[in-house]
Amino acid sequence: MKTFLLAAALLLGAASAQIKLPAGVSPIEFASAEVTFTGKVTKTLSLEAAITPEQSERGLMYRTSMPKDAGMLFLLGVQDRRVAFWMKNTLIPLDIAYFNSQGTIVDILQMKPCKATEANCPTYPSSKPVVGAIEMNLGWFKKNSIKAGDKVTFKMKY
Repeated sequence: MKTFLLAAALLLGAASAQIKLPAGVSPIEFASAEVTFTGKVTKTLSLEAAITPEQSERGLMYRTSMPKDAGMLFLLGVQDRRVAFWMKNTLIPLDIAYFNSQGTIVDILQMKPCKATEANCPTYPSSKPVVGAIEMNLGWFKKNSIKAGDKVTFKMKY
């Protein structure tokens, strides 16, 4: 039984995202959400969720890796508005899907890590007003046949 528990603990640790915080940067706890994508295919995932300004600001910064079906849901308000994300202090390449208040994905963009100074990091704006975004590993949306026009729903799990 001890061997089984040790093996389970090691597998769980290996499946989690690796985070390397610099000195002086405190860890942040995130909520979680069950997120469902519906279009040509239907796919449901359990993702971290950024619902406070502090959580949204940190996002996936300082991650050195992320499991293949892991990601983060960002809730940006209740009214659609244009937003832009950047990749400052983000170490892994990501896809971002912006969605509006009807739950329709309006954009999927590929984002590259930014090692430059803050002023030189590019932004990745939504082309239309949105209420949220989902960041996943680079290429995840294409690999899973999820595209602009598909729907997103979610249930917070806190």
